[in-house]
Amino acid sequence: MVSRVAKLTIEIPDELVGRLEPLQNRLPGLLWRLLDIEPMQTMQQPPSSAETIEIPAVYLEVLDFLIKRLTPEEIVEFKVSPHAQMRLQVLLKKTALVH
Repeated sequence: MVSRVAKLTIEIPDELVGRLEPLQNRLPGLLWRLLDIEPMQTMQQPPSSAETIEIPAVYLEVLDFLIKRLTPEEIVEFKVSPHAQMRLQVLLKKTALVH
């Protein structure tokens, strides 16, 4: 059984459009998480476009964290996963070598 899908049109600033565009295929799931509701099992992810930008896992991890309703304590205690932390350290070392 497939759920009905409604089209939602909202007005947002151009800057936000640019930031959300790479996430367009993930927006329904992110909205479900923002509302603290699990999507129904019958919901299907829209097909990926060839133009979709590959978003780094670290960025997605932080984004997933930020869309939750957080307490100040949770924000202070946030740490990325060990894998993401290692990747960030590698990138920082590469950047330091260039400069």
